[in-house]
Amino acid sequence: MRWRAREGRAAVSKIHEWSGNALQAYDSQRRSSQAPGMAATVAALKYCARSRDIGSGRRIHCDLRQSSALSRSILLENILIDMYFKCGGVGEAWQLFQEMPHRNVVSWTSMILGSVDSGDPEVAWKLFSQMQEQGVVADARSYVAALKACSSLVSRRKPQDENGGDLLEKTKALHAQILKAGHESDIFVGSSLVDLYAKLGNLVEARHVFSRMESRDVVSWNSIISGHARFGEGELALELFEKMQEQGFKPSARTYVAAVLACSSLAVREKGTLVDGTVVKVVSLRKGCALHSQLGRDGLLPQLIVANSLIDFYVKCGSMELAREVFDKMAKTSVVSWTSMITGYTHCDQGEISLQFFERMQEKGLVPDARTFVAALKACSRCADGAKEKIVLLDRSWKIYSQLKQAGHEMDLFVASTLVDLFEKLGSMVYAQQVFYAQDIFDRMASNDMVLWNSIIRGYSQNSHDNLELKTFATMLKMDIMN
Repeated sequence: MRWRAREGRAAVSKIHEWSGNALQAYDSQRRSSQAPGMAATVAALKYCARSRDIGSGRRIHCDLRQSSALSRSILLENILIDMYFKCGGVGEAWQLFQEMPHRNVVSWTSMILGSVDSGDPEVAWKLFSQMQEQGVVADARSYVAALKACSSLVSRRKPQDENGGDLLEKTKALHAQILKAGHESDIFVGSSLVDLYAKLGNLVEARHVFSRMESRDVVSWNSIISGHARFGEGELALELFEKMQEQGFKPSARTYVAAVLACSSLAVREKGTLVDGTVVKVVSLRKGCALHSQLGRDGLLPQLIVANSLIDFYVKCGSMELAREVFDKMAKTSVVSWTSMITGYTHCDQGEISLQFFERMQEKGLVPDARTFVAALKACSRCADGAKEKIVLLDRSWKIYSQLKQAGHEMDLFVASTLVDLFEKLGSMVYAQQVFYAQDIFDRMASNDMVLWNSIIRGYSQNSHDNLELKTFATMLKMDIMN
């Protein structure tokens, strides 16, 4: 193949002229006497990336190697890296990157973004640091990639992790670099910064960046609204939701999810009113119903993420009737949908309906996660409060325990605590001891969790096992669990 310089320069502008049959066009040129040009090759590789066709991508890569075109086109190498990452060929992307005689900022950025999207944000951050160490100047897209890596690290962080401060410091240092380079005004950089600060709970800095943005899009509005909603500032989140629309922005599905989350945060704080034995959060419910109506007018209700957020909201408001209405109209449900319904009925003291939902969910082929098992076990616990035939419920509970054990959720702390509490309520300290003294759970969790120790001691006490109660309490004191 002969690659002409002007062909390379014009390639990017010609890519959009190629439609979904870019691969066929490439193959057609390849079979002809004239070898595929730069524009056709780039379009074909981008098509492979979009369609996740790694086989065809490898074939084009092989053609380029044979023609020695790669050694003369960093553009093609960068596009190949992007294609391999999007198709799941992480190892091939790394091999190509390591073999590159020259790398530019696009090469590094493709590796950083690819690593984040492949679930390796730590590697992505290291790549960003290495890029700067090698003297490559980051551009706006590079900073977006680095911010995305930090955001992924924040999302992966568990509530008990102590590295929140480190991530905030890392974010502030990155923000300082962005300011110095003059990229904060870039809409994508600004939106990424707002999103990251919001996820870290630093809403003051998130608002500061947001207020300085010269232009905004729906993504930046979504980030600031969801940040306030997530950290309990529901009223402010809803004010921003209204302001966004006043400025001419049309809410997306994720905007509505953030707004519904804001209503949920208000419901959690509202005392509520007792209606037919159930505490209903009337004020929050009114706000959420207005959003529900707006969602219907905008035609976004069929989206799964929207419906799930509404179910969760109605459950928190104590309105299982409205939650069930949304659930029954869903064309497609998920584990999240079913778990919310199971949890809701349990909170409303309708444990039997919760367990029916748990069984129906599995009949439909959905696999429960740890949160689902906790909800089902709590439903059993609610049923145990007034049950006369506890032996039947005990057998039912043991079957759920066997399921979660087989699914590998026995090590989950909330599952273990709920199990011990359930079995002591059912008067079966034999089962409770089996859970509590399961070696892995005891070694890894029980020794560090006060709730689990309290549950087993209370169980011994309520079931007249005084010696075991005192012995376990003494062990807890000896291990200094109370500190």
